[in-house]
Amino acid sequence: NLMDMIHIVCSTDANYIMPTGVMIKSVCMSNRDESINFHVIVDESVSGWQRKQLEEVVEGHDRHHVLFHLVDGKLFSDFPQLGITKTYITKATYYRLLFTDIFGTDIHKLLYLDGDMIITGSLRDLWETNLDGYAVGAVTDMSEGIHDYHRLGYPASLGYFNAGMLLVNLDYWRKHKAKDLFMDIIRNHPECIKYHDQDVMNIVFCRSKKMLPMRYNFQDGFMYKPERMEMDAKKYTENIEDAVNNYIVIHYTATAKPWHKECLHPLTPLWWRYLSLTAWKGYRAKRRFPYNPWRKAFGDCLRWLHLRPALQPADYPYADKYKTLKGNE
Repeated sequence: NLMDMIHIVCSTDANYIMPTGVMIKSVCMSNRDESINFHVIVDESVSGWQRKQLEEVVEGHDRHHVLFHLVDGKLFSDFPQLGITKTYITKATYYRLLFTDIFGTDIHKLLYLDGDMIITGSLRDLWETNLDGYAVGAVTDMSEGIHDYHRLGYPASLGYFNAGMLLVNLDYWRKHKAKDLFMDIIRNHPECIKYHDQDVMNIVFCRSKKMLPMRYNFQDGFMYKPERMEMDAKKYTENIEDAVNNYIVIHYTATAKPWHKECLHPLTPLWWRYLSLTAWKGYRAKRRFPYNPWRKAFGDCLRWLHLRPALQPADYPYADKYKTLKGNE
């Protein structure tokens, strides 16, 4: 039944195949009885073999299918802030702005999910959220309190959403020509953009977004120690508590991801459990930056000569009460 079908979209280049595969696997395991089409937006960097790897993730899940949509990556090479802010973000993030070009009018709604997520429960309630009159359903960004609303050009009272999980009302996007609005900001107001297409969508949809429970995009910052919080925690106390106890979409938003040795996220073991169900199960965590003994020796020498400050121990940003979250047993 097409009406029951959940359309999930993710976007990847050659660098994010494995995490994207783990995310898809987690959806499959937590939504076995749902009919799901996974729409994977790729560019020319993704090889046939990598496509096959993603197709194999859904093998054994008869109601789940992977469909690929090829976009021209060259369209986005000169987009603002690429390689500057959050350097691990590539132009693949901008492919989200093309949804109305990529999908036909027979698809009215999409659920977009980032590759650095895992899904631990049913997505049905999220999917059936009523979006009449709204462009997107989304969750508050963990750094909502420190965004530069002057740069974004709208009042702080309207808030700021994280674009890692988006419930997209495609009919609204088509009706209001969202893609034209996106491109206008990118071409004519690049100085407004720091956090890529997330900024673009926040600007365009600042008055047409529906804020959803934090359990649908459970970000690192919701668990930070009070002094590390970049949002008004008091305003969201109940919402955060609900997310901690009933998370469905876990979003590893720190720069060090679960597949990095430096990752401190309390729910990292959960990510590895889903990885173990895929063809990547032999994967071992790697450092974010390759270890260079010469560089280390040089740094040690400079520190010994007091020409460089002493190394600080890694700061654990999460509140201690989250060190042993349920789901890691």
